[in-house]
Amino acid sequence: MANFNATIIVMLLTVSGMAQNKAIVPKLGTIVFNCKMDIINQELFDQSKKDYQKEFLKDMKESTIIERRIARIPVDTFKINQVIKANEASFAQLFNSTLIADDNVKFCLEYQDKIVKKYKIRNDLEEEVLEINAKTRRFEGDDEFFEYSENEIKEVKEFKTQTKSINGYSCFRVVYTFSEPELSEYSNLISSYTYTREMWVTEKIKSNFHPIINDREIIKQYYPLEILEYSDMIKGVRKMYTLEMVSIK
Repeated sequence: MANFNATIIVMLLTVSGMAQNKAIVPKLGTIVFNCKMDIINQELFDQSKKDYQKEFLKDMKESTIIERRIARIPVDTFKINQVIKANEASFAQLFNSTLIADDNVKFCLEYQDKIVKKYKIRNDLEEEVLEINAKTRRFEGDDEFFEYSENEIKEVKEFKTQTKSINGYSCFRVVYTFSEPELSEYSNLISSYTYTREMWVTEKIKSNFHPIINDREIIKQYYPLEILEYSDMIKGVRKMYTLEMVSIK
């Protein structure tokens, strides 16, 4: 009888351990990240912005000329220069606002059984709200799909010996680099820059959706709970995404 009881206890402990190690596939609950933009080198940041704006305007001119030539439209470089020059200040203003657009913004994801609600909170107001069917990935009330990003993943490195706990979830470090897709088929400027994300990820959550990351290769393997992002496009600045709260089941 003693051996029988001991066997039962071992079995119960084994089952309990398996249950604790099983990853959560969220059906209900909320995950919220805070985003903070950190300028670590103001001089480098300012110069980098100027350099990028110069390259972007040059690329805009060149791609416009190529596009018009392919379409057999007469090319007037003087007029093209005039248009670009006239809109240079507007572009600079738009670019600056885009750079800091996510500063002090909350990135949120709500699991509502069959629906996933993805949105941002800025100044206590919800914006960019998406409601997605969790199974089909279709937008609610629409035939369009919520697609994975078109980013090109260049390299993924795991550092499983570097660990820490975030909100009770055991995490390890992953670093990956990627480039973004081009704005035009006649340009390769954007894809020439590399973004880096240094993340603390857990394998205890399994989901095809994340408040920030939408790269298929990443989200299929890990669930990031902290992200540091920077690029060689605009230097001297980085974005830090930290977990504010997670309540899922």
